[in-house]
Amino acid sequence: MVDRFQNERVIIESHVKALFDIPKIESESCVNLRSLLDSTNIHLRALKTLKQPTDLWDTLLVHLLTSKLDINTNKAWQSQTPTQRIATLALLDPGSSINIISEPLCQNLKLQHRSVNMSIGSVGNIHTTYAVTASIKSRYLSYENQLEFVVLPKITNILLTTKLNISDWAIPKRLFMADPSFNKSPSVQMLIGAEIFYELLCVGQIKLKNGHPFLQKTVRVDYLGRIPGDSVTGNTFFCTEDQINNKLENFWNLEEIDNKQQRALTKEEAVCDKLFVETIQRTDSGRFVVTFPTKSNVLELSLSIEIALRRFNQLEKILSKDLKMKKQYCKFIQDFESLNHMERIDSNTIKNRYYFIPHHCVIKNYITTTKLRVVFDASCKTENKLSLNDCLMNGPVVQEDLFSVVACFQKHVCYNDS
Repeated sequence: MVDRFQNERVIIESHVKALFDIPKIESESCVNLRSLLDSTNIHLRALKTLKQPTDLWDTLLVHLLTSKLDINTNKAWQSQTPTQRIATLALLDPGSSINIISEPLCQNLKLQHRSVNMSIGSVGNIHTTYAVTASIKSRYLSYENQLEFVVLPKITNILLTTKLNISDWAIPKRLFMADPSFNKSPSVQMLIGAEIFYELLCVGQIKLKNGHPFLQKTVRVDYLGRIPGDSVTGNTFFCTEDQINNKLENFWNLEEIDNKQQRALTKEEAVCDKLFVETIQRTDSGRFVVTFPTKSNVLELSLSIEIALRRFNQLEKILSKDLKMKKQYCKFIQDFESLNHMERIDSNTIKNRYYFIPHHCVIKNYITTTKLRVVFDASCKTENKLSLNDCLMNGPVVQEDLFSVVACFQKHVCYNDS
């Protein structure tokens, strides 16, 4: 018994004989074709376990298997156009909206490429300029599909730093793994995205013992889940650019608040800024005086006194119905005059080029201090459809924008000790 069941030479010969004795398919049938494939794989796996160089038997196996095919299937096989086929490892990624192929694999397959213009953010914001069309095929089943791929120099870094010890994983021996050498630092040459991800999944899942990955049945058999131990690299995201430090530096530069950085002034803003510097002066009373930055159309302003009077008469009607508001309005005007913000003029001195600014008052009862304020409407159009604001240039914004103010909370600690 020992001589019979532990004699490797006899066992190898029996599996080789079984390969040649597989019955020929008499008629077209997917069931018979599947049976031929299963029987062949069983003996090949056994021979590989016995350390036979089955990976080098491609030509022999093609001749052997085609001799087992029925006439029609054999004819279809022989009539196929020879194509370049390379076994490679593909990564399934349901989060990717595109399919990716590495440039070395694309060159080995001698694929015809076409020009594209695409930026891929999920792999480090890199840019690709061409894409290809390629067919993928299962190693064990009849599944085949044609997909569009964008081409990148590489897809991932090395996923495993050392060979992964799977001796205690207890993987069922009769399973056909999509990548039998997945534990030997695999190099990913292809990424298949969400386009056919769920099409590749089949019903069937095997959970290994705690802390180990689980096995998911696909049109091939893939292993998924967390890989235990220290063999996995710390690089758990797919980013092929080497300038990671530059990326991080640029990120922090965007977050940094630079109070000295100034926006370039427009031509009109530059004129206003120059006019301000050249004409600003301070009176003996401490007030600052500066020339209005007028445009060339300021002389086109027409009379506005009629509009201003009409607005004033409307305001007086409103105030006559609310004595409290009238009292507050009169006080504001008196304060405005006493502060020399306005002065009385003789009606005889009014000329056509005087611009009278219409005004009205606004009441805000929820304000605890000054409930009434007067609004001067310099946007009011005159007879020729021009307003004072239309004739003034817009200067640069001198205060910080709202984002910069809010962002200051990142630089300074604010607290209330009350």
